[in-house]
Amino acid sequence: MVELVDNVLIDRDFILAITLKSANLPRISNETLTLDDDSNTTTSNNHDSQACMLTFYPRFEILTNSNEQIEIIFIVDVSNSMDGSHVQQAKQLAHLFLTNLEVDDKNTYFNVVTFGS
Repeated sequence: MVELVDNVLIDRDFILAITLKSANLPRISNETLTLDDDSNTTTSNNHDSQACMLTFYPRFEILTNSNEQIEIIFIVDVSNSMDGSHVQQAKQLAHLFLTNLEVDDKNTYFNVVTFGS
């Protein structure tokens, strides 16, 4: 749990770095939200909402042969929910990724795949 100390003014950005003890271990999280009968947000007869999230970080082998071809695919959501600053942030992230990528141009292929409405 993270708590702020009393009477501390946050007047600049701070970085909270979290490192997982076992990053490659799959994790699942399930949450249930029970809505009151008086709630105006319920659109069905079911007053309980559930959400489930599965998180995993695959292990990738480090290539030892520099002659092997590498393909990197950047998948970007361009649906209506990504309007405005969200799309700009995705573009900035792709640009940051590409400018910091140290690869052999002859054997590396980069593709952008978009999906959405």
